[in-house]
Amino acid sequence: MQANGYTDPEHHTVALRRGLTPEQAAETLIHEAAHIELGHIDNLDEYRHHRGRMEVEAESVAYIVAGLVGFDTSFYSIGYITGWANQNTQLIRDTAANVLKAAHEITERIHPRQVVHIRRVPPPEDDQ
Repeated sequence: MQANGYTDPEHHTVALRRGLTPEQAAETLIHEAAHIELGHIDNLDEYRHHRGRMEVEAESVAYIVAGLVGFDTSFYSIGYITGWANQNTQLIRDTAANVLKAAHEITERIHPRQVVHIRRVPPPEDDQ
């Protein structure tokens, strides 16, 4: 599976794959913000060594925060989380405190007037 985005710690940037829907782009930005908030990019050797746990944490944060702003990412997030956890529900439980703290921090940074709710609008009908 091709990654939807990544964080470049050297250049302090987040890159997104082209062609993402607005919802996918928003969820990916939240996921990458979670990596930053959780300190995952501070030590790349540590990230490589504990990548499964760190991906579980970042995607769990993205799932919570995306849900709070109106995006249901369960179709993607649940599989992603369980895949990186290797079906280990204890790992998911063990990350809960970090996940909730980071989700709270990121949510606090999202000012309600800056949150954009995207909804699909059907195309106009032709009167022809």
